[in-house]
Amino acid sequence: MYIMYTKTKPGKSHSRKPGFCLTCSPNTPIPRKTQMTTREELIQQIARKHPELRHQASMSPKEIAQAVYLLLDTLADFLAAGERIELRGFGAFSIHFRPGRKARNPRTGEAVAVPDRRFIHFRPGRDLRRDVEDGSGYAGPAALAPERGSP
Repeated sequence: MYIMYTKTKPGKSHSRKPGFCLTCSPNTPIPRKTQMTTREELIQQIARKHPELRHQASMSPKEIAQAVYLLLDTLADFLAAGERIELRGFGAFSIHFRPGRKARNPRTGEAVAVPDRRFIHFRPGRDLRRDVEDGSGYAGPAALAPERGSP
């Protein structure tokens, strides 16, 4: 897993100068961990967390990788076609449209035409939001997951 250090967001620091600590040496940024997982690490994590895929379903790590690639390619195809994807409990992917507009180059003041733009929007589901806020990790849709606290 890659760990990337970034400055804190403006207004989120405990000092007067956003992103810097007053108690440390001058202009020392406060590191904030941001973890990124690659596609290959995701595949390894799935194989590690779900050994039943290898035993019951007789899936090799290569087949697990093919399933992940197939899922991601299918999601990309649906989004490219402008369709909405809803994964109950996890979230929904949709395409939003931003119409073209006239803008100004701040350096020269010249008018510039900004073209129409489509972009991907993700809205997290209730279960995912709750699990991220709790820090417990995503447990799946509440209807399918066992009650919390029960064995």
